[in-house]
Amino acid sequence: MVEYLVLGLNSELIVFGFDGLTNLPSKQLLRIDTRPMYTSSTDRLISTWPYFPHTINYLKTGNFNNKQVLGVCSDDGTLFIWYTETIINLVKKFGNSKKPQSNDNDQETENPVATVTLSSTASSSVATPTIVKPDFRIKTEASLWGLDFKTYNGHNILVASDNSQSVVLLYYHPVDERFYNIKSHQILHNIPDISIVSYIQKGERHTVQVSCVSISGEIIVFEFNFAIALGPLNKEEFEYFRKEPYYYVDATMEQLENRNGIDSHELAQLKSKKFRRVKFAEPLCISRVVLSEDCWTVKPMSSKWFLPVGSLKDVFGDDSIDESRELNRIRYETRLLNASSGKFQFFPSKTVNFESRLEDNCHNNTSTTTNCKPTTVDDEYRRIHKELVNGSSDEFLLVSTAKKLSMFRFPSLFCNCSTSKVFDLAIPFNEESKFTNRISISMVIPELSCFIAATQQGLITIMRLCSYQGVYGMRQEHIFPNALSLSLGYHGYRTIIGLSVRKRTLEKPIYNLYVTYNDGLIIGYQISI
Repeated sequence: MVEYLVLGLNSELIVFGFDGLTNLPSKQLLRIDTRPMYTSSTDRLISTWPYFPHTINYLKTGNFNNKQVLGVCSDDGTLFIWYTETIINLVKKFGNSKKPQSNDNDQETENPVATVTLSSTASSSVATPTIVKPDFRIKTEASLWGLDFKTYNGHNILVASDNSQSVVLLYYHPVDERFYNIKSHQILHNIPDISIVSYIQKGERHTVQVSCVSISGEIIVFEFNFAIALGPLNKEEFEYFRKEPYYYVDATMEQLENRNGIDSHELAQLKSKKFRRVKFAEPLCISRVVLSEDCWTVKPMSSKWFLPVGSLKDVFGDDSIDESRELNRIRYETRLLNASSGKFQFFPSKTVNFESRLEDNCHNNTSTTTNCKPTTVDDEYRRIHKELVNGSSDEFLLVSTAKKLSMFRFPSLFCNCSTSKVFDLAIPFNEESKFTNRISISMVIPELSCFIAATQQGLITIMRLCSYQGVYGMRQEHIFPNALSLSLGYHGYRTIIGLSVRKRTLEKPIYNLYVTYNDGLIIGYQISI
């Protein structure tokens, strides 16, 4: 199977091939410019950077409509979705193309990078650009940052979060060839990350539970309920909506932009004939907690992927834990609750700093315990009661804040484990770097039971997810030591823009981790159990 690495640069997607010997990205094969035909006033109004509102914020791959897809979130609120087979076909068609270029000897030279665009005016550097279209194009209300998608039992859903401070769920009906959507209420602030955690189907009724975090410190679980209605479509509106270039989440935005080129009166008539295929209930907030720090990422992980170990010390990486005392306490609490109390235990996860000393142990230092634990005692008891009444699941949420990493049970949001400040390396601080010293990048590799977290500033840690006698937690297994040497590049301050992984073997799980920096540097690491 041929694999590619895709990077986002301004408004362009850059597709790399891999070198078979080094397993590192070798050369650029294709560039796809995602800029639209023109920049509208609403593009500038809703974007983070109005002077160039088409910057790519986030890339994600996954399965949608029974195919592997690449999702691209743009600063102008546009969500592009390509089937990966579409991009692979473009690489095969244009990746080895030759293009005449004039040089000093007026000879024909090979151009190693073919450029394709989404519109005829998007690229000024290509004399006759090749125009390609994404398989889906969705327009949201504000700068788009969070994305997740799932296909289950033939049903296709995706969730997205933008700077309108709300979550939108979109259901794609493959027979109708269109999307249907519902939006949540606004929360306190912008939502940088979102994940689909669970989905249940009972007949035509569906329940989807979604976790998200906000930069005001909120962790929220939304529940979306909807039913699929059976029935025929009006032929006229079916033919129009299956071919519309953009799907708009918001009707007002659609009228303001009118990128689909249809008269508003005619559009209103078509929508009046639209069959209500998906009947949405009002989205519910079923669980919420507010932390003292900004929250940046949230990743779900099933308990089946946690690594079984031989002691509590091995779970949390803390040799000072009194094993006998803690296990006796857990057994006593289990008898009192008449239920396993292992899932209601909090332990801090010990981390190493860059000054060659261990942090103070949270068991022996009250102030440090307070710093480790993200919630109050009253809040803990409320969440224990909630889980005893409503039941629990096998899912956990792994959350990164500006400085810490935490693990919460789903959906009660009881915190089982948390670190104190993960990184304390003094990287040269200036105006250019002040917004990069937060843990805003994370990913999980279930087969390796690991949670990888990074700051844009250049600091990376790998946490191992472990379990012992019903107690779940995480321990720090590795911290990348070369942050200082990589912080300054040829063109000034160097920051991490993304992480990606690639599975290398089928038998024993071995992965390559690729760390990409803003100046184009890509470093590969091999990680395994």
